[in-house]
Amino acid sequence: MVDMGIEPYLVASAVKLVIAQRLVRRICAECKEEVPISPEEQEELHESTLNGIQQTFRGKGCEACNKTGYRGRAPVFEVMPIKSKDLKRVITEGGTEVMVAQVARREGLRTLKDEVLSLVNAGVTSLEEAMEIIASE
Repeated sequence: MVDMGIEPYLVASAVKLVIAQRLVRRICAECKEEVPISPEEQEELHESTLNGIQQTFRGKGCEACNKTGYRGRAPVFEVMPIKSKDLKRVITEGGTEVMVAQVARREGLRTLKDEVLSLVNAGVTSLEEAMEIIASE
């Protein structure tokens, strides 16, 4: 909004919540199986990301999912309320995206990456699907 010419103090006082959303394919419940992380996936992922993964699943493919292994979609949200004085101050002072993100993380923001990894651990989506979101961050 600041890039569009709106003054930072107006952004800090007018914006109450920022939400980012992505959709991931949901693993078919009929053919879901636990699988180890492949060597290729291990090479692509940072060690800190790998440490956050306890188990991974995939769909083998069955009649219910038309042999795709996926059935439906699940949302992944990143929700950042703009309510703390620190966050409003950083925005008002024209802080960078990185500065805003640092303050938000300190205040408990769960990023898209955090959320999609929790869906992987819960068996909702595959690591392959999660990597699309992880790579974009």
